[in-house]
Amino acid sequence: MSDDATPPHEPAPEDAASGGAGEGGAGDGRPPLLPYASGMHYSLEPGAAAGGAAFRDGDAIICQNGTTLPERCILCGGAGCGAPIRLTLTWDSSFRLTLVSTLELRKKATVYAYLCARHRQIWSRARVYGGIGALAGAVLMAAGLALDLWSENLDIPDYTPQAIGMTIAGFAVVIVALFYFALRSRTLSCARIQDGYLYMNGAAAAFLEGLAELPRKQE
Repeated sequence: MSDDATPPHEPAPEDAASGGAGEGGAGDGRPPLLPYASGMHYSLEPGAAAGGAAFRDGDAIICQNGTTLPERCILCGGAGCGAPIRLTLTWDSSFRLTLVSTLELRKKATVYAYLCARHRQIWSRARVYGGIGALAGAVLMAAGLALDLWSENLDIPDYTPQAIGMTIAGFAVVIVALFYFALRSRTLSCARIQDGYLYMNGAAAAFLEGLAELPRKQE
């Protein structure tokens, strides 16, 4: 996964930063507005946002690109273990919009999340074993193809059936390894990326309980 540069940090206006008497500020006793809800958007560098920048809306987590989620396991709500893992999420809205190219509609964002010791071990093993399995399957496929080419050059291609079997077996190993990797390393899924905000599903209820409710714009 590659790092994606985000726009440089833009400081908030003076009244919003100081909690003045502006709309949703501390001066009138109302809770501050989420930038997405208020129409104001401030870009953050990757990893710069604090855990408090994440909110919940039902079963969804809403946060800015580059946010580091609270130090609790996103899969069970337990204490986080070790450094946060980097999750690169993508979302493609081309199924809704047809007048813009797919390259322009495809969006990518990054969040940093914690896992407990148990889920971190499962996640790490899935990446290692899935990668090893995919590599082994690819090698087996290559060996089968090489054997098939060699066998076809013989007067009697005695090894062609074995070569075909090796190629099919290698392909099957690759598929199983990829499925294992996808299922065992699954964490959060991206439901939408809009105006620099991620809408993510898949977090445990215990984790969501520790997040603040999404502030709503007051009429």
